[in-house]
Amino acid sequence: YSSRSSVFSVLHRHGVKLNRGKFSGPLGTRKKKKDDSPAEE
Repeated sequence: YSSRSSVFSVLHRHGVKLNRGKFSGPLGTRKKKKDDSPAEE
C-alpha cells in the first residue's frame, strides 16, 4: 500500500475496528522503522 490511508480503508471495509486498535501500537514502531528504511515500502 502506497499510503497508510489505504491500509485503514481496507480495515474499515472488512469492518475490523478491533484490529485498528491493535495496529495502533505496532503502527507507531513500524512508522519509525519505515522512515529509517524505505525498503519496507
